[in-house]
Amino acid sequence: MWMRLTARRYGRSASDVQRRLDARTALLLGRWVADRAYCHPDQSMEAVAEELGISKEQLSYYCRSVLGVHFLTWRKQLRIAEAQRLLRADPALSLQVVGERVGITDRTNFRRQFYEVCGCLPAEWLERGCP
Repeated sequence: MWMRLTARRYGRSASDVQRRLDARTALLLGRWVADRAYCHPDQSMEAVAEELGISKEQLSYYCRSVLGVHFLTWRKQLRIAEAQRLLRADPALSLQVVGERVGITDRTNFRRQFYEVCGCLPAEWLERGCP
């Protein structure tokens, strides 16, 4: 509803307004990812949206419609990809240290999230040769 009102106010279509919002959101999220801000622990979608200066609805819409996943799922995937990068660089790092570096402070939770994304535990992933 708000988008239609905004579109009418500025003489644009709702789809044009959404494209502009998506482009801005993509730019902001690109910076957020480049800064590895997804590694900050205990950061909710609301906090991220506030940090980016967008609404949580816009962030949620962008993740679902453009990325094809919910925000928390996407953030988990980013964190586990970063964990894989860290483990490739130094396989001797403890899982506790890797988890903390990617924003997952509980070791059990880290192992569970790693399994959900990769289909195996971190030690198994390392044994397979770090795909």
